[in-house]
Amino acid sequence: ETEKGRSQKDISSNMEGIKPTFELSSFCFERILNSDHERKIIYLLGHTQGHVDDKVVLKFEKGNFHEEEISTILDKAAKTEHFFQNDAFGKFNMVLDEKYNWTLMETIHPAPEKLIRKYSAQEYFSLRETPELYQKITKKFVEELPEKHISWVYNILDKKSESEFIKVETDHFLLLPDMKYNHDQGDNFYYLALVKRRDIKSLRDLNGSHLDLLNHIKTESLKFLKKSLNVEENQVLMFVHYLPSYFHFHVHITCSTKERKNTAIGRAILYSDIIDNISLMTDYYQKKTIELIVGEHDLMYPALCQVEKQS
Repeated sequence: ETEKGRSQKDISSNMEGIKPTFELSSFCFERILNSDHERKIIYLLGHTQGHVDDKVVLKFEKGNFHEEEISTILDKAAKTEHFFQNDAFGKFNMVLDEKYNWTLMETIHPAPEKLIRKYSAQEYFSLRETPELYQKITKKFVEELPEKHISWVYNILDKKSESEFIKVETDHFLLLPDMKYNHDQGDNFYYLALVKRRDIKSLRDLNGSHLDLLNHIKTESLKFLKKSLNVEENQVLMFVHYLPSYFHFHVHITCSTKERKNTAIGRAILYSDIIDNISLMTDYYQKKTIELIVGEHDLMYPALCQVEKQS
């Protein structure tokens, strides 16, 4: 069986016996954190009944269409309302059959303030992180982060959780699907490569001594995608975020034909460019000034802004 046949049902079967951390019926709505109309996603904040400090974040995302069933989409439409026509172009509001109306819900419980801020609507600003700014603010911030902030990553590396989802394991990294994305269609893949070394926190730590590791991750990941999905290298997009959402070096691997918010300029840096840059200059990312897109709710935002204004 190929990875192309993977679905949410496969994930569910691997999670049998694992219960949610709270009863959904106990959720008490507080407010909308964010609503992304383009991606059809909404984030809600609430708490468990009777415990206002026990915060919960819910994410609702409209599901993908299943292409193998699309030919019957109009057969059982419960309601059709025509509301616009201009020459050849028309628009309808429709209520489709139940199987076309499913919604994915993700839960975060307990939800710490850091994640509540992360998923809240916010403005974003561009900043230039010089090597000096990195040393003074960013590096200090990363070094002072409690280990619990990435305990879930260490749980994966130590095989305490999600071990059943690992697709590739070598002496140097693990490859597994990013659970934030649906993997019910072969061209919708999204994987994360997690390095086993715990001393590489971000792009800024990379130098010429890591070239073998970086090339190894690329080679083994592409080999897996070719074998499991019959995907060629020119159909794969590999990139690294800076600033990353968590400080343990990892690589994002997805389909190059899909538009994703994660690949936005100012955050995503192409993996091949990283390898090329370090090949040209071993300490490239220790010397480079990097343009950042930082959200106003980011924990480092006030300090980064203050230092940049003084420079």
